[in-house]
Amino acid sequence: MVKVSFSDWNCKNGLRLYAEKDYGGAAGFFRRAAECGHPEAQYRLWKMCVEGAGVARDIDNALKWLRKAADQGHAGARMDLDALGPGRDPLDGEARTKASAAEAPAAIVSEAGDAGEPAAVPGDRLEEWYREGLREKDAGNISGAVALWKKVLEGNFRHVNAANAIACVYARSGRLDMAKKYIDMALKVGGDRADLLRANLAGIYYSFDRFEEAEDVLDSIERKDARTICSLARVLGTEGKMERAADLIEGFLSGLRFAEAPRADGDPALQEVVARGADCLLECRPYDAVDFLGKYSRLLPPEPRSMAYFNAGIHFLQEEDDGVTALNCLSEAVRNDPGDEEMKEALFDAAWRVVAELEGRDNLFKSEVRALALACETLGGLKPVQQDFPDGRT
Repeated sequence: MVKVSFSDWNCKNGLRLYAEKDYGGAAGFFRRAAECGHPEAQYRLWKMCVEGAGVARDIDNALKWLRKAADQGHAGARMDLDALGPGRDPLDGEARTKASAAEAPAAIVSEAGDAGEPAAVPGDRLEEWYREGLREKDAGNISGAVALWKKVLEGNFRHVNAANAIACVYARSGRLDMAKKYIDMALKVGGDRADLLRANLAGIYYSFDRFEEAEDVLDSIERKDARTICSLARVLGTEGKMERAADLIEGFLSGLRFAEAPRADGDPALQEVVARGADCLLECRPYDAVDFLGKYSRLLPPEPRSMAYFNAGIHFLQEEDDGVTALNCLSEAVRNDPGDEEMKEALFDAAWRVVAELEGRDNLFKSEVRALALACETLGGLKPVQQDFPDGRT
């Protein structure tokens, strides 16, 4: 069985919306999958950024997704990359560096303008230059955008958005030194936007595989929202710190008042927190992952909820050799997505294993009797053996 991931679900939805010509919707799903390292989604984003389909045409950003997909062995990405000649850095004419291959996840690195609305008075000349820079960036004129934003900073070094915008562009071109310079400049005057800027800096470190520094920066953010938790858990997972990532997610979710929380289908960051938490727990404390899903899977829409249970079921079949727990998880997976044939196949495998292990055995626990009944119901036509409990076991 092939493990199904939350990024697979996002990519699948991106492909569906793209086929329906809903390019904006497709780009959103592709980006979320690409942020989690999905090579096909990264390759699709490369194409869409080049064509300007559903996103602003951005050659520099497109190349980063292309290199990311090629680094993971995506055949189409490798062919497209081989077909390209050597480029020049659009910011200052210097040759592109190999470090530009990594693209910081959008969940960590914000786009220009995401640091909040500037404090300048509408109509101010500096503000006009800043907005003109955004338009130039959207049109693909990166060097022109940076020149305008630097002009803004010359007139007002406290313009946080301009410094943030320059840092994001440098990060995408692989210039860590310059990106950090402008983030540090913005942090000095960031005020209530400092946490977002720290998240940007963490994304820059992440994109250069400097995971410990990214972790330290994200740890320094005092008020962590779902997006920050996703970013930190992603960094910890990359470092192999599954226990800490799981504890972080469980602590965050237990502190939420779900009665007042937004709907899960309208909050992708919260969905990713839940899906990532289940994956982390499967790696370090698999039985806790089942309890975790029982508590929090309702925050996922039916299809990703089904996939989370499917992942758990496959893990218990293949890694733990526990047919009963696998059967329970896979039954929940099929219940949430009854049309998925792969899930049905896995459910039948688990049912046969439970029957083979338990049928005819004496003194079953009640949980095993229930599992045997479920297995027989799943396979159809078989009747579970009645069991007595002389020793009073439950």
